[in-house]
Amino acid sequence: MASSMLLLVLSPWPGAGRLLRNCWERLQRKLLQSRPGFPSPPCGPALAVQGPAMFAESVNDTSGSKEISSFLDSIFWMAAPKNRRTIEVNRCRRRNPRKLIKIKNNIDICPECGHLKQKHVLCGYCYAKVRKETVEIRRQIWKQEGGPFKAPNVETVVLYTGETPAEQDQGKRIIERERKRPSWFTQN
Repeated sequence: MASSMLLLVLSPWPGAGRLLRNCWERLQRKLLQSRPGFPSPPCGPALAVQGPAMFAESVNDTSGSKEISSFLDSIFWMAAPKNRRTIEVNRCRRRNPRKLIKIKNNIDICPECGHLKQKHVLCGYCYAKVRKETVEIRRQIWKQEGGPFKAPNVETVVLYTGETPAEQDQGKRIIERERKRPSWFTQN
């Protein structure tokens, strides 16, 4: 049983054919040495390489560039390590004190809600309450003024139940809320 093989090489390097021929001859010699006494079927190279279009010169090249692109230009080259890192080196790198989580000593209890928070930072739970109250105040301003683009350029004063406007609040927009003033919303 005879097998036929095909070798098609399109290479930009002039010595590539000679290199492939030498490799094929070495492979044949190794195959004959590994199976002494057995008749080997006649075979040929089994390498078929389809060359990309960049090997053929473009007929409709209108750019005027005579620079010949190389086969290596189309390869994405990446760096590869030369040696393996040992387990000790890997662990030392991963457990470096700079990469470990820092212990926080500035944790405090929020005086308003009792949750833990960082000192000099607004408590997240209290901030959610502030946002909710701000949305309600803006909604009331929207109803009173008739839209965001109709609001006058005056300062806004928020009055809660039981509060009266001061003399300095004359000429300002007054928003009245039907609830008790929250402890975090200070009155100016």
